[in-house]
Amino acid sequence: MLNSDIRSKTRQPAFPSAIAVLKEMGIKAEMPEGTIPVRKKDILGLMAGTAQFDWNNSQNSIIPGAICEHFTSLGGVMKETSSQTPMTEFLRYGAVATSGTVVEPYALAAKFPSPFLHVHYARGCTAAEAFYQSVAAPFQLLLVGDPLCSPWGRKPAVLVKGVSPGQTVKGTIKLYPDAKKGYPHAIHNYQMFLAGKRYAVCRPGDSFSLDTTLLLDGEYKIVVVATEDDPIQSQGRITIPIFIKNGDYHIDFFPHSLLAGWNDTVSVRASMKDAKEIVLLHNARRLGSIQGEEGEIKIPASLLGLGKGELQLMATKENPKEGAIAFLPFEIIPSSYFAPISENMQFAEKGLKLSLPGGETKVVSSTLSSDWLSNAGVNTGKIWQLEGYFDIKKRDIYQFQIFCSGEIEIRINHQLVCQKKECNGWMYIPVAMMQGIHHFQLTGKLKNINMNLTFGNSGTYSLNKNFFYHFR
Repeated sequence: MLNSDIRSKTRQPAFPSAIAVLKEMGIKAEMPEGTIPVRKKDILGLMAGTAQFDWNNSQNSIIPGAICEHFTSLGGVMKETSSQTPMTEFLRYGAVATSGTVVEPYALAAKFPSPFLHVHYARGCTAAEAFYQSVAAPFQLLLVGDPLCSPWGRKPAVLVKGVSPGQTVKGTIKLYPDAKKGYPHAIHNYQMFLAGKRYAVCRPGDSFSLDTTLLLDGEYKIVVVATEDDPIQSQGRITIPIFIKNGDYHIDFFPHSLLAGWNDTVSVRASMKDAKEIVLLHNARRLGSIQGEEGEIKIPASLLGLGKGELQLMATKENPKEGAIAFLPFEIIPSSYFAPISENMQFAEKGLKLSLPGGETKVVSSTLSSDWLSNAGVNTGKIWQLEGYFDIKKRDIYQFQIFCSGEIEIRINHQLVCQKKECNGWMYIPVAMMQGIHHFQLTGKLKNINMNLTFGNSGTYSLNKNFFYHFR
């Protein structure tokens, strides 16, 4: 984008050469005047130079996979009171990646992506590769988005002979990787990954040797990655599930899949003959264990987070090289959606009501500053209560973010959603709510009176008088 702002002028000398290269590649590129485009429906990349912009009113459409960023001092500072539009606004409207500085960088082009960011991207590089090749001095720059996105990248089609998906194997097996017949680009190497770790590398025409006796019995996923022999080194991959069975080891477990609510307790029963220990893992994080052949492990569903995932059971005998593994898919969903309450807000006043020991009440206009409690006269070790009403515009999952030290209790519509006797640091509390009016109540007794408290959906904000109300 061309304008007289130093944020645009700093990179303008390199615009024509980058555009020329993109056009040689058959990609349409232009230098329109203004701060951001207007009524453009095909944006696959944007290099702007402005401190503020209003994308919502621009009537633009960002195509999936686009990189958009703006050259400004505080684009990476995502504070509620920031004087400049944060880079995340591009992500909000569909960009796959963006960047912004977190400390005043001054108008030094080397600290920002050059226009050749989009050339590298169009040549097939991932978003991360394109960024780091175009930033000469990545000192104060924060990159956000999907680092592996590469809409122009080639994906070699990989074939593997020697094993079939779902096959049960034992002993040593040979795998012969190759590219699909007729693939026009040379392959530099093949890499084999097992259980998420790189196991071996071979050249085209060579093979992998996998000694399965070194692994516990059970299901594994073999991933073979082909890397092209060119400067971009584009990659393609194939995933092959196999079952290893060298001994008579097998884990029996129940349930075989989990669907639980956020507030539920997840229970997993497991057993294996002659097992010394059975461990429950989540992404290598140890959640619990059973000592002996059989037993039960219970954990809070909230420990797994909302969404889908996979747990791993690992059972070993006295000899830790003997045993088995098994996988348990799960999905954690909101326990329920809070229905709105019936409340006549006609006489409600702006802000939240803070109740202090002795019956005194005060109005809190904002929780933006971490010392909002001390400013209201709250002391450490004393019980206080904050409450207010707020309007939810759409049925969705929202989140309270709290940083504190001490005891807290949160209720929504007078129902308990969180109770911590010993909170030390950040807490992230998802709350599923239907559209309408809801009531919030936070009770606390803190060791350190400073508290950060925010709430939101697409981004979180302080609890303030613009969105929260109370009754005297």
